[in-house]
Amino acid sequence: MADDVEFVAAGREYLKTHPGFNERLQDAAARGLDLPPAAIEEIKRLGALGCKVADRPADPDNEMEACGVMSLKGERAVDKIRRIAAQEKARGEDAPVIEQSPTDAYLTQRRMDLRSGKRRR
Repeated sequence: MADDVEFVAAGREYLKTHPGFNERLQDAAARGLDLPPAAIEEIKRLGALGCKVADRPADPDNEMEACGVMSLKGERAVDKIRRIAAQEKARGEDAPVIEQSPTDAYLTQRRMDLRSGKRRR
């Protein structure tokens, strides 16, 4: 029960910094995202970190990850949620998105072209 109270309080704080969180969860439910009960309990147990973990599969860009979590049952689903939590914890507080300069973008594209065989050295 204490986990639920902490999770709800953390959810309110998370909503202040991520205003589209509820809409993403509702869109995910409309797309058919249905987490197993064990995964939901683990997300609640994680408290503040659980909000970030719940947001990740709900994001439309992470459709494959969401399908992976939905297909698991019991302890395997809990393990997957714990791995997502560890990745979010390692990532830190809202890691900033760093824009590439045009030169860096060109060099990245050039490396990819070399690897794929579109370009020779």
